[in-house]
Amino acid sequence: MKSKPNDIPYLGCRKEKIASATPILDEEILRMLVYWVKERSYIHLKKDIYKVPKPWTEDKVFQTVRFTNVRRELDKESLYLINTVCLRKDLSIKEKLANIIFFRTINKRESVEKIFPIQFKKDPNISEYLSYTQSLQGSVFKKVYMISGLMGQIRNLFPDSSALMSVIKYSWYLYNHKLSFIEDSNINAQDTFENLKNISGIGSFLAYQIFVDLTYCPEYPCSENEFVVAGPGCKNGLKLLFKDRSGMTCEECLFWIRDNWDSIIKYYNIAFNAKALFADLPDYDRYMNVMSLQNCFCELLKYHRAYNGGFVIHHYKGEKE
Repeated sequence: MKSKPNDIPYLGCRKEKIASATPILDEEILRMLVYWVKERSYIHLKKDIYKVPKPWTEDKVFQTVRFTNVRRELDKESLYLINTVCLRKDLSIKEKLANIIFFRTINKRESVEKIFPIQFKKDPNISEYLSYTQSLQGSVFKKVYMISGLMGQIRNLFPDSSALMSVIKYSWYLYNHKLSFIEDSNINAQDTFENLKNISGIGSFLAYQIFVDLTYCPEYPCSENEFVVAGPGCKNGLKLLFKDRSGMTCEECLFWIRDNWDSIIKYYNIAFNAKALFADLPDYDRYMNVMSLQNCFCELLKYHRAYNGGFVIHHYKGEKE
């Protein structure tokens, strides 16, 4: 993603601290992190770009455990949201935000595709929505963004509706009462995050994920390049890698890794060819930005747990180009 007009470098972090920090890393964990990035990238290229048949990896953990892509925007649900909402020219930025919140509360394409995106400028056709929600079978939600708190707030507001119908009503409520802040042309990433976090039921993790979705909207003036919020999984992944953080916050650690990625890889003599790994991306995106790093550290934790749970895996010393 290219930088955007309202980006503020190192927003929320101490640039001087990052530049002067001398942290101590766990080399074995670093090699596991790089291995994970490479192997997941190869799987994406083989599966999604070159359409190679299975198996896409010899790694038993990757064959057994589901991991997100290195780049979040390549995941199936994110791609659907980007194409259906973020890139639409007939939706206002406030409509897009309301639809993003609606979708991330559910996060399951199959549950919403016949009514999505919601046209908030029109009067809601409650009877149509009601008929649709009653026709759905099985689980409606894919709970990947820890939405229990948000759903509690929604159910309190609309206790007499089905779960999906209550989310639809809540989205209309937000559009009409809570989302005008997004129309400020001077808004920056942290302003967006704080406004989202102040909506009852949306915590830090979900607020950051919604912010990232907004960055896929061409008219939103901030990118994902200069603001990051470490989620719980990411924080635990960083604990694995950093033996000593040199006084940096988790977010500052992510910027430090971004800024020093090439020199770290060179120092430990680890093979890493970003141009080849991210061959399907434009040149300006063929590097590890803070958003992808935040994502990868959460997945590193999952991989580390699986690896130490007894799986026999492919070597992860970084030999493969």
